[in-house]
Amino acid sequence: MQTTEGCTNLEKVTLIDTWFPFNIPNAFTPNGDGLNDTFRPVTDYDRFSKFSMVIYNSWGQR
Repeated sequence: MQTTEGCTNLEKVTLIDTWFPFNIPNAFTPNGDGLNDTFRPVTDYDRFSKFSMVIYNSWGQR
């Protein structure tokens, strides 16, 4: 894009698809029985392949 004065303006816009249905469990039981052992969003959305989460304590420590 160029203004009438000859100045060039470059802009970058990143669009992120933030809408897809998912549920986040309110508890998990990591006891090795194969049921609810991991804590992650639950979805049928095919493109949801990666998930990462950082947990902080009450003092803001990881």
